[in-house]
Amino acid sequence: MSGYYGFSGYQILKTKKNKPRLIDISVAIVSLISVSYFLYYFKSIGMYWSPIIVYSTVGALLAVITYDFIRYLIPKKAYQNIWLYEHIFKMIGAFTALLSAFTGTVFNNYQPYSQFLPSVFGTLLQIGFIIFYFRKLRKKNLEEDGTKQMLTKSIFHQQIDT
Repeated sequence: MSGYYGFSGYQILKTKKNKPRLIDISVAIVSLISVSYFLYYFKSIGMYWSPIIVYSTVGALLAVITYDFIRYLIPKKAYQNIWLYEHIFKMIGAFTALLSAFTGTVFNNYQPYSQFLPSVFGTLLQIGFIIFYFRKLRKKNLEEDGTKQMLTKSIFHQQIDT
């Protein structure tokens, strides 16, 4: 999960577009195959981990992969405002997945809390950063719009005065 999130989040920052690329589609398909084998393997060995953790992790990965295929349908103009939030979501998600795996392994006696509490922390971080940058960009856009309106009025008044 963290590998796919990190790869996809980096690709978004690199391209800032939702144009389909062979590398993105290939990695998503390989991830789908890998998670399918993962589920098969866990079922064949009797799944000794907490099913709620495994299925929620797989579900989150499948949701992100599904989004990655559907995002190509988002109009380019609309996507130019979305890519930053997608990058934030995926990079913090990658960090959170690694943190959850670490704490779940190191603090084995505290499962499932040692695995899902870092996910809660990561979700709060994602929400916080997305709200922060949404407000920051909205304020910047409002200031730019105000400057444009002032310039337009100034030019309009200069034309009337002459």
